[in-house]
This record gives sequence, structure tokens and C-alpha cells, in this order.
Amino acid sequence: SFHIISTSVALWTFIAVLVLPCRALAAPAGKRGLLHWMGALSLIVFSCTAARVTWGEFSFDRAFKRATNANYFRRHDVALAFFQQALQMQPSSGQLKFHYGSTLIQLGRYTEGAAVLEESKKNFQDIFLLKNLGLAYERLGQPECAAAQYARWREMGIVSHEATNMMAMLRYRQGRTAEAEQLFRETLRVRRWDWTAHANLGAILLDAGRNDEAVAALDPGPVWMFPEAYTLYGVALLKKGRYGEAEENFRITLDRDPRSIKARNNLAALYQMTGKPGDAVREWGEVLKIDPENAIAKKNLEMATSAGLTCCSRSSASVTNAARSC
Repeated sequence: SFHIISTSVALWTFIAVLVLPCRALAAPAGKRGLLHWMGALSLIVFSCTAARVTWGEFSFDRAFKRATNANYFRRHDVALAFFQQALQMQPSSGQLKFHYGSTLIQLGRYTEGAAVLEESKKNFQDIFLLKNLGLAYERLGQPECAAAQYARWREMGIVSHEATNMMAMLRYRQGRTAEAEQLFRETLRVRRWDWTAHANLGAILLDAGRNDEAVAALDPGPVWMFPEAYTLYGVALLKKGRYGEAEENFRITLDRDPRSIKARNNLAALYQMTGKPGDAVREWGEVLKIDPENAIAKKNLEMATSAGLTCCSRSSASVTNAARSC
């Protein structure tokens, strides 16, 4: 049922095998009868071969499907057993090796996963293969090998903005912020609404203290539907001392997502900086209702309470932490 051509061949050959021997038996002696018998025997051999191939393909597909289904339910250890079973049937399948290698990577077996994915590249090309291979090399501490995979992905031109973002994040983690910034800006030139590029570009500008550029670059405008875009813009405004506008943007986020921890933490920091410690304590308390283990809110609330709600000297630190978390 999975391989229509081979199944059809086996079916019609089987029907022919049922008919031709009968005709061969009824055929007259001599050359004509011999041809009938030769045709019947040839079809029998062909039918058996086709049936064997079809059964092999069916068994392979069954093992492959069971492996991918196990992966879907995150039963990766079960999936590995079925992948290995399928590999014994078709050891040259690049698609199978792609899924097998990706599963090894999800299990943290990066060296084995990378080796299997490199094998699959011989007869299987896919952007997710290059993505997973790049991730494996990153985990193995080989950033330039990872960058080479992302570069090949970008050359394919298929959702290349994601490859650009992966390359940019790699450079950002390496501390090569100038390259990372350029790559994130490249994504935003093509996809103004790309949240990954927008958020990471904001983090780079804010960490570098380039607050004027951050305010200019992070203005959400009409294209943004992400509530956190307004939080990020609010942090940039807060660092510029534009407190009223910053509060307005934090409020926009909270109107759209009342459970936004980043918006509440930053709003609390704003209140602390503007001499409203009671409001700051209230917002940190709201954060802890949503996330009782939130380190920023716990630390600032404890300090505010122990100091009689006068922990203004710590406000800038909390803003910095919140900005970095964006």
C-alpha cells in the first residue's frame, strides 16, 4: 500500500500467473506450447521477486513509521530500536539516516548523531539536516563547522532567514557581536516582523549601551503582534529615561498578556526608579503569583521589604537583568 508501483506489478503478475499456466496446459505440443510454458515460468519467477521486494519495502516502511511515531510522542529510546531495524533493511537510505541522526542529537549523543547526518548528506539534502548538523557541531564545540552548515543552508534559499538567524546567534554566543548585529539586521530587512531577529538585535544594542539606537530600532510600530515587542521597546525607553513612554509600553504588553513576567518585572523596576516603591512591591508580588521561583522578583522584593521599601540603589541592576533576559 505504500509503494503503489511495486504492489501493482505484483498484483497483475499474480493474475497473469493464474491465467498463463492454464493456457499452457491447454496449448498444443510443439514450439507454441513451449513458448507458453516459458512465459508462465518467467512470470512466476518475476511475480515471486516482485512480491519479495514489495514485502521488504512494506516491512521497511512499517519500521520507519513506527520510529517516527515514537519520536512524535517523545519516546526516543523506542524510536532508536525501530530506526536500527529499518537500517538493517535499507542501510543506504539518506532520509532514514536523517531521522535517525536527528534522534541521536535530541538524546544528546552529538558525536554519533553528527556522523549519521554526515552519512545522510550523500543522498539526502534538506534544510533540517543542515540545521540539526549545525546544532550538533555547536554542542560539540566546533562553531566553524556549525557555521559552514548554516552557510550551506542559506545558499539553498529555503527559509534562509532562519539560517541567517541561526548564524547570527552562533556569532552572538561567540562574542562576535558586530557580525551578529549585521546578520540580524539582514533578516529584518527582509522580514521586518521576525521576532527572533528583533529581540536579539535589541539585546545586543541594550547590552552595548547604545540606547539611542535601541529606541530607534525597537519601535514596534504597526507590524507587531507580539506583546513582548512592547516590553523590549519599553526597556529601551526606560534606559533613556523616558519613563512615561516606557510605562505605557509595559502596560500595552500586560493588556495583551497579563501573565507577562518580563513586563511586570520591568514595570516594577520603573516604579522603584521613579520613587513608587509600593507599586514596585505590588508588581513583584504579581510576578511571584505567576512564577513563585522567579529570581529577579524574589531578590528585589526581599530587598525592598528588608530595607523598608527603599531599595532604589538596586533598581538599575534589576532593569539590566530584565533587559538581558529579553
